[in-house]
Amino acid sequence: MQAQLNETRCYELLRRVRWPQGVVCPYCGHARVTPHSKPARTPRRRYLCLGCRRTFTDLTGTPLARTHLRMSTWFLLLRLQGERRSTAELARRLGVKWDTAAHLQRRLTQERGASPLLAKLRQAAQDAPARRAKGATAMRTRTLSGFLLLALSIIALAAGAASARASGKQLYLKHCAVCHGTDGQARTPVGRLLNPPPRDFADPVGMSRVSFDRMYRAIKEGRPGTSMASWATVLTEIEIGDLIDYILTLAPRGDAALTPEQLSLEVGRRLYKRGCVVCHGEDGRADTEAAKVLHPPPRNFADPVEMARVDDGRMYLAIKVGRSGTAMASWAHLLTPEEIIDVMRYVRTLVRPLPAGMTAADLDLEVGRRIYGQYCLSCHGEKGDGQTQLGRTLDPRPRDFSDSRAMTAIADKDLARGVMDGRPGTAMAPWRGVLNPEDVRRVILYIRARFQKGA
Repeated sequence: MQAQLNETRCYELLRRVRWPQGVVCPYCGHARVTPHSKPARTPRRRYLCLGCRRTFTDLTGTPLARTHLRMSTWFLLLRLQGERRSTAELARRLGVKWDTAAHLQRRLTQERGASPLLAKLRQAAQDAPARRAKGATAMRTRTLSGFLLLALSIIALAAGAASARASGKQLYLKHCAVCHGTDGQARTPVGRLLNPPPRDFADPVGMSRVSFDRMYRAIKEGRPGTSMASWATVLTEIEIGDLIDYILTLAPRGDAALTPEQLSLEVGRRLYKRGCVVCHGEDGRADTEAAKVLHPPPRNFADPVEMARVDDGRMYLAIKVGRSGTAMASWAHLLTPEEIIDVMRYVRTLVRPLPAGMTAADLDLEVGRRIYGQYCLSCHGEKGDGQTQLGRTLDPRPRDFSDSRAMTAIADKDLARGVMDGRPGTAMAPWRGVLNPEDVRRVILYIRARFQKGA
């Protein structure tokens, strides 16, 4: 059956139903839209809105978005949906795994965008016979049949959405309201006793980072470290989908008062307050009671010199996988990649301005001095001549940075290569992975300024 569905025609049908008057941006509603510069490898088209400058595809803003399934698979699923087939039967007919078929069923129980799309389908079905032309009767008939089949499928979907919401509400009141409250705000006697507190489903900011799949995993598997237990043995797959649909109705869709950047900062602030304050402090200075007993101490986010070495890659990895040898643990099981970026953006707001009188060049030298003291001092020494207790035992000896003639003959790029890749046959090990190119640039600036003043 699926072989009879042409992928290109499926996308053409979707575009006709969705945009009968021409493509419109799903973000701002602007009609000034142009094809995206990158050529599409599939029948799915990409567009650029000249109003808000955002890109989107044929599926953006529809229940079919954020999947890698073929459009013909979705059309086949819409046809089979009204036949009340089991999840196993759907998986067999679609040629997908059982959990994928269950996920698709949950997606289709959502009513988002169903009513507008249904209205357009009805109108298209009424107008189709009047637009028929001679010589194209068969093609028009097939197109109208596709309209009608899709319309009937969505009608069946919309008819089941109301009963799904009613079922979801009953399940929520029975199993969830005791902690999360009937209104989703988690202001219940039980909710006040729990630490961490239950999620506030009515908070649009807090719910902005909670995807359908994340809620599904939380209900089915529970959340370690919280009072949220697994409900896999209590609720069926369809009941979990109905429950999620109802929960999503408790929070307003977005917060019109916040821009995407402001929303990200607010989410980051809340996550920082919940998970980072105990060690790093409200202002990021890491002067808390917990920080005083940790060795090494937590990073001081407010220090502009210390934070100059922390690029986005380093910060992201530190939050995601932790830092071995420190109290910084991995947060990958608690934060999504998007939430990690939210926290990073908020942490950047805690960095104080440079001290009075310090320029960007002074900052580079100060950071270079700290790197030299941490990684280079034991071998090369305070004078840069390699005459340290450790340096005298090495053969060959460490490079003498105070030898102006020899150092003048070495280009910065050669020094940088030696630092990053090491020097075979010497004790100079590679520092790639410990120091990034910006670190190396700054430590070379410090070495030139500190030990070659007479050059």
